[in-house]
Amino acid sequence: MSSKDPQLACEPFTLSDGFGMDVFVDRPQQPAKATILLLSPIFGVDLSFARTARAWAAAGYLAVAPDYFARAFPGVITHSDEGFRKAIGRMKTIDRDRQLLDIREIGAHFGHGAPLFLGGYCAGGEPALKLMLEGFGDGGVIFHAARLGLYADRLGAIASPLDIHFGEADTLVPPEEVAHVRQGAAGNDHVRITVHPEAVHSFTQSASRNYQEAAAAASFGTARSLLDAALLR
Repeated sequence: MSSKDPQLACEPFTLSDGFGMDVFVDRPQQPAKATILLLSPIFGVDLSFARTARAWAAAGYLAVAPDYFARAFPGVITHSDEGFRKAIGRMKTIDRDRQLLDIREIGAHFGHGAPLFLGGYCAGGEPALKLMLEGFGDGGVIFHAARLGLYADRLGAIASPLDIHFGEADTLVPPEEVAHVRQGAAGNDHVRITVHPEAVHSFTQSASRNYQEAAAAASFGTARSLLDAALLR
């Protein structure tokens, strides 16, 4: 990281079963308006995702990003073909039920009973949505996430604000899946879906070769507005 990219504070957290997990935190300069629990892409809390966390903190949120793949193995994986294969392998070996319990516990700890939102990016989108479907959190934002179509028939039950952002040119989330998600959310005013023209997978992540500044700024701005509005209700 450069001098313009100071590292996030790492706050090691011991879960109820004794497992230790690193949690990266960025606090706003003023008292936080709410907590956002940020679930990273498969590469972990790297430079790109640290910038994502800082953007949410600059918007007034306590940004909390756990190393939620740590039970498979902890830490950041490099953005490369070999790194991608390694990251996919890590994701496949994780106990997803245990992962949800870990995320719940960390969210409850850092939320301190205040409003708590979920922010899922890429691989983090699926657990964020699953937790929302279980009634966890006060709302959520999801960016360029695959596998959401698996839950399309349950989106009508979402009862808190949810903002989902897809890339029109995302080859990992084909138009058919986006249409399926839209159909599942039809009639539920709590769910908003935006497709960003020409945006590809991982378009929000600034250190990724897929970063697209315009789509990243637009999606963050509308997501932030949705959560800010939710706090006024």
